[in-house]
Amino acid sequence: MDRAVAAAAPARMQRLLDAVERVGNRVPHPVMIFVYLIGLVVVLSALLALAGARVTCQACNPATGDIETATTAARSLLTTDGIRFMFTGVVQNFMNFNAVGVIIVAMVGVGVAGEAGLVKALIRRPASI
Repeated sequence: MDRAVAAAAPARMQRLLDAVERVGNRVPHPVMIFVYLIGLVVVLSALLALAGARVTCQACNPATGDIETATTAARSLLTTDGIRFMFTGVVQNFMNFNAVGVIIVAMVGVGVAGEAGLVKALIRRPASI
């Protein structure tokens, strides 16, 4: 009886791993995921601007230091000004978010190492070296 249970466990685990692999193979490339999300944000901005969406929050006035109520309306990214905003503001957005620079440099490094064969060489390297 113990052999049957022991044999069933790897088979069940293998089926689970096969299912995970099938799902993983259907996931689009990470670049395409970002392209889809960017498209979604652009379309949502246009829809919310057409609907007249507004957000009211408390913000600090830098000139006086007082807390004031501020209202911001959704702006469409499909207008001429919206397209100009996307292309002229991208560098400033990256500069304001410190982690993005580190992530981009790390991803470029990993990509270069992977394409150059360094990762495969490190994996195949004997442990004694």
